[in-house]
Amino acid sequence: MRGRQIRGLVGAMAAVMALMTVFVTPVAALGSIITVNSLSDGAPANDGACTLREAIIAANTNTASGAASGECQAGTNDPGNPDAIVFSVAGTITLGSNLPNVASSLSIDGDFAITIDGQDTWLPFYIESGIVELHDLVIVNGFSTFGGAIANGGTYLLVERTSIRSSHATYGGGIYNNGGSSGLTLQDSTVSGNAAQYGGGIYNDAAALTIVNSTIANNSASTSGGGIYALGSLTTINATIARNSAPVGGGIHQAAGAMSLYNTLVLGNTTANVLAAGTVSQTRSLTAGSGSGIIDTALRNNGGHTQTVRLLATGTSAIDKADSTYCGYVPVDERGVIRSDGACDIGAVELDKVAPKMTSGPKASLRGANGVFLSGTSSRARITFSGTDNAGGSGVGRYTLAQSVDGGAWKTLSSAISTTHYDKLLARGHTYRFRVRVADHDGNRSAWKYGPTFSVKLIQQTSTSVVYSSGWTTQSLTVFSGGSAKHAGTLGRAVRFTFSGRSVAFVTSAWIGGGVVAVYVDGVRQPNDVLLGEDSHNDYRMQAFAKTWSSVGTHTVRFVITLAGRVDVDAFAVLK
Repeated sequence: MRGRQIRGLVGAMAAVMALMTVFVTPVAALGSIITVNSLSDGAPANDGACTLREAIIAANTNTASGAASGECQAGTNDPGNPDAIVFSVAGTITLGSNLPNVASSLSIDGDFAITIDGQDTWLPFYIESGIVELHDLVIVNGFSTFGGAIANGGTYLLVERTSIRSSHATYGGGIYNNGGSSGLTLQDSTVSGNAAQYGGGIYNDAAALTIVNSTIANNSASTSGGGIYALGSLTTINATIARNSAPVGGGIHQAAGAMSLYNTLVLGNTTANVLAAGTVSQTRSLTAGSGSGIIDTALRNNGGHTQTVRLLATGTSAIDKADSTYCGYVPVDERGVIRSDGACDIGAVELDKVAPKMTSGPKASLRGANGVFLSGTSSRARITFSGTDNAGGSGVGRYTLAQSVDGGAWKTLSSAISTTHYDKLLARGHTYRFRVRVADHDGNRSAWKYGPTFSVKLIQQTSTSVVYSSGWTTQSLTVFSGGSAKHAGTLGRAVRFTFSGRSVAFVTSAWIGGGVVAVYVDGVRQPNDVLLGEDSHNDYRMQAFAKTWSSVGTHTVRFVITLAGRVDVDAFAVLK
């Protein structure tokens, strides 16, 4: 975890803000770094924990929250050396009351691991004064008259890489801004699903509001300004304001002041996308129409840390149509995708045009662990694979896996796999082949990558390839694979199986008071012994150990009882 120096908009963004006449005072160094180590939100107490509530008090008052070890460090309350609140924990902070007003220059960095939940009752953040930054947070279910999640009355507020959703207020369901001359900058963030009477997403009250690389979507207002209601100056750069609703000004209602839209999409909002009583300036922006064929129909995970509204490949009126001046100042989109193809796209999300690649797989491996069982005579296997996207792309989104059985036609098993594996039952006596491809978050797909053709066998314990030491007894039960199994329970009893294949699984049982076996593969003892005991019930046809190789070969597995107790040899599953 780390604190970020309060920096306003430095580097490339400083040029944009200078152009937009937004001035933010840079700060040279950090004051205190206050580490929150608890997700609780009770009343401040000397209990050895530093909560977010106590950390804000420590920053405001310049005093430690308590004397016990682990309590919050005192803040400096020095505008030239602002404090930073960071977290050594991850999870949700559920508020029991409004958090204390932020009354000093301060940075709060959630490191993409902290959610603050107002329980539809409490206001998470009221910025009373100072230069404040909120980074990498999720703020949900806030409530207040002014600003459901954030109310800004300070000198300057930067909200960066943050999701603000499902909050409600009378003015500004997500954010209410009445800050000083520098006002509020919303950057690389999403404001969605909030509701208010005025300004479902944001209410800008006679202050400066700058929106950069951000999405305002799916918000609603009962009176006006579904996405934004503004009485002060509004500047947007590469923003997307979509799918918001209100009786008047579904996207933006600029009731007073000047509005400048640069490389911005305001589409698909109910009633007017833009309703403006003040001065309006548009540069390479789209503000008319439903957005059909230009933007996706839904807000969703398209890569990055916030949900976005994706630009469609058919959106030619937005693709490569943005003003390059502003693209140069903001070289990546809200997700972090590089705007690198010479001309950037209008809106918060750049369309990734480069297909991802498959890097490995599909590779089939038998599974072996307690709780993994044969299904009839079918063996449980895992198909593994991996892909990668282009550097600076939208990221791997999903995999499509298909199979061919006994040389037949390809059949899709799933086209929406979000992990790098897929679990599959493989029936004995058949041949299988798998193929897989990967798609990025913008729908670009790789070529298919094919795995080898292999067969599945289930070798019973009676096979001549299975060799036992003395002391093993045969028992016939219908619960065993093939109707019988051999068992022993004395230390040192051993069984050896030699086979040709690429993967093997030991099929056994787990008994109440079962034993433990050491496993040797090609003469090498494996790091973990296999425990075959249960506390209250018996399990049968369990694939308790498995081993996989990169290609077909001849191998020997050997099992030796190292802790007395019943051990069954039921069968061996082999992929060849």
